[in-house]
Amino acid sequence: MPESLRSEEATSGAERLTFFSDAVIAIAITLLALELPVPEELTGDSGEQMTEMITFFSAHADEYLAFLISFLVIAIHWSTHFRVFRQVRDVNARLIQLNLLWLLLIVITPFTTKIISLGENNPLRFAVYAGAQALQFTVFALLVLQLIKHKLMLTSHDPAQLRSTLRRVVPMAAAFAVSIPVYALAGRWAFVLWALVPIVTGRIDDLHLRRIRRGR
Repeated sequence: MPESLRSEEATSGAERLTFFSDAVIAIAITLLALELPVPEELTGDSGEQMTEMITFFSAHADEYLAFLISFLVIAIHWSTHFRVFRQVRDVNARLIQLNLLWLLLIVITPFTTKIISLGENNPLRFAVYAGAQALQFTVFALLVLQLIKHKLMLTSHDPAQLRSTLRRVVPMAAAFAVSIPVYALAGRWAFVLWALVPIVTGRIDDLHLRRIRRGR
């Protein structure tokens, strides 16, 4: 087979994997929204209906908060996947397997979100959600290592970007894993860990990339 045809097939395979991943993520976000509680038919005048609405939303505040957290987490996963896969030249069987496992963990996010929103201060439910997220970031790190090992990126890509991705996703995997015992000891302070780690690691990584670029 001519080299040009092999190159076109490789690019087509990478694009199909990316399109499929985008579609699955879109479905997961839709399912996430469908799980949100909806107020039943309201009664009384407008003032009473407003009171009923406020009471309903207050009663389900944990579920709406869990939805927002999961939406942001999925958005982080998607943006990381997008930044990496727009530079992917070729795919192999192991990369496809890892990507499918990563997508499986995306798909079950609505389920784990429902679990974490039920009840208060339940370490087991929290561990299910945080453990799934820690595993997902770990799988993506393995996926990036696969890209590096088998040189599946476009020749025009900047190798520093893949190393940058690893510096971001590995701490996130660790943050979700560490948050499990933190939640058991300090309750909702564990959510602060989720928020701080991407900010801190992002800032450190940006400074690191700037130093590299200045040194060139």
